[in-house]
Amino acid sequence: FRRVLFRSNAQAKVTGDSGPAATRKDSIVGVGPEISALIPGINLLASVRYAFEFAASDRPEGHMLNVTLTKRF
Repeated sequence: FRRVLFRSNAQAKVTGDSGPAATRKDSIVGVGPEISALIPGINLLASVRYAFEFAASDRPEGHMLNVTLTKRF
């Protein structure tokens, strides 16, 4: 089992913070590939996800890399 996906995400804060150090509502958009593979001999699912983040408002933008290993017992 292998799959390659193209993914996108958008995050937006819907309420503002409160208090003296309150920040504004921030948002960001990201796009990139995700690759997953099942290794049946050892019951392991491996996934690598990358996103290029852009269109940021009141937050940093850049590159996101996520590696996930899931072991079934």
